[in-house]
Amino acid sequence: MKKHILLALHQYIDDSEAGGVEKHVEDLKNELVKDFKVSIIYTSKDCNSLMLRTYEDKSEQIYSFPLKEKLYKFTQTNEELSNLIKKLVSSIKVDTIHVHHTLYVGFDIFQVAKELEIPLTYTIHDYYLISPDFNQNYKFIDGEYVEDKTENNKYFAELTNNKSFRLKDWQDYSKKILKLADSITVPSETVKKEILKVFDVSSINVISLGLPLSKKQSLNKYSINTICFFGSTHYPNKGRHIIENVSLALLEKNKRIKIQFLGTKAEAWPSLEEQERVNFLGKYKRKNVISKLQEANPAFIVFLSLSKETFSFTLSEAWLAGIPVIVGPIGAQAERVEKNRGGIILESFEQEEIIKKITELLKNKEELLKLRKEVKKIPGLSIKETLESYKKLYKYSKKPSTVDIDINDFLAQAQNTYPQFEKYSKTISLQKELFESHIRILDNHIENLNKFINEAKPELEKYRSLKGKINWIIKPIRR
Repeated sequence: MKKHILLALHQYIDDSEAGGVEKHVEDLKNELVKDFKVSIIYTSKDCNSLMLRTYEDKSEQIYSFPLKEKLYKFTQTNEELSNLIKKLVSSIKVDTIHVHHTLYVGFDIFQVAKELEIPLTYTIHDYYLISPDFNQNYKFIDGEYVEDKTENNKYFAELTNNKSFRLKDWQDYSKKILKLADSITVPSETVKKEILKVFDVSSINVISLGLPLSKKQSLNKYSINTICFFGSTHYPNKGRHIIENVSLALLEKNKRIKIQFLGTKAEAWPSLEEQERVNFLGKYKRKNVISKLQEANPAFIVFLSLSKETFSFTLSEAWLAGIPVIVGPIGAQAERVEKNRGGIILESFEQEEIIKKITELLKNKEELLKLRKEVKKIPGLSIKETLESYKKLYKYSKKPSTVDIDINDFLAQAQNTYPQFEKYSKTISLQKELFESHIRILDNHIENLNKFINEAKPELEKYRSLKGKINWIIKPIRR
């Protein structure tokens, strides 16, 4: 019988606002289902329900459990949710739990796992344990970008909409949670160092996050005088303010430079969307990101994130596409460039420093060639390799569930307990196959239509010209 793994996170993996955590869980789920039964719990988009998805073989079941009260974003514990998770975990007979985030869903699952003697692995993807400002953003203060002062309770009271908030209470609670985890992982040394500054943890495993795309591409040629800003750069924490000012200054100083944006839309940048030498390539699907980057083929990509990135999939994707980078001086992006090379680390977020480094690198063809050679040597990590590292930490419950609840009975009861209970079923492989088939057919139709239009244009012009002449000839006859 297959082992049953429960993954827990704050929102579903196909949400329109999905970030790195959700993408990683999606990749992990797709790899796990080959050998395991997999379930995922998360909160609904309106925060009024706990959602459950189960995957086995090629089928997917989706369940919704409405709650009496809407979940608070910074929930630490919630009695109703705790009781529901306990019944749920017992009824679907989970062998091990892997928690990826606790926004909205809270930390009750740790206590539930301990009570039911189900081993729990916790991957810390950001700084949420340290403070509700889980990105550890930098702010613009007195002309410099500086780290938020974590002892500022007023700042966190406003952030959490909780006047009685105290950071010490938050971190004391986090200490208790960490002790309940059987194993702890982080995606980079950056996260590990930040966690150990605040908490006394005996063992933290650094496991890098692989991608479904593991084959490195090789690009010997590149678009001269072209740079690219890649990712959700329209968000303030991704450096939007700096990117905008740097772009305008570069366009003014360098009349040959071209700037590309991939992962954001032109309407998000009013000051840049009408600029002749700025090209917005739009958003992208993950499966097409490497081809999109190669199509853009900039000399290098610039990352100016003001968050202490904990890993950065966009950096991985840039390297997989064979493109070197310039990164800010903080977080895992700087850590990874320092370790693997393949890029330049800025000394600061000062505008003049950024412009200087970009300008110098565009002029230095030898340095660019050296960086591209370094990128080729950086090993691409696959999600399969990441899972193998997780598997070494996974432990499985040896004790039968002490809560005697059958899954079918529990779900039947749910219809009474939760009047709005819903269940959806679909066969993943069939639905995916049909969808992809329809897309291929539509693509062919569009291609043929475009071809027909292009071929018909000369004939259409001739027809219009001839029609005009005929009308001119027969008009007097009709009279």
